[in-house]
Amino acid sequence: VVTAGHISITDNVVVAGRSAITSDIREPGVYGGYPLEPQKESLRTIASLPHLKTIRKQLNRVLKHLNLEKE
Repeated sequence: VVTAGHISITDNVVVAGRSAITSDIREPGVYGGYPLEPQKESLRTIASLPHLKTIRKQLNRVLKHLNLEKE
């Protein structure tokens, strides 16, 4: 885990490996990722990363079909 300087972390906090703490953690819980987020959300983010290329292509097709192409 990487931390920035002068960070305050409350009690009862668990941070997953390969995470980065860049601001204070005021609520107890389990966190992970970069940017740091609750572990449940972090796992969803990590699971979706391999699919981003496909998702972007599909979104572009939908936008084009709706004549809402990005500017």
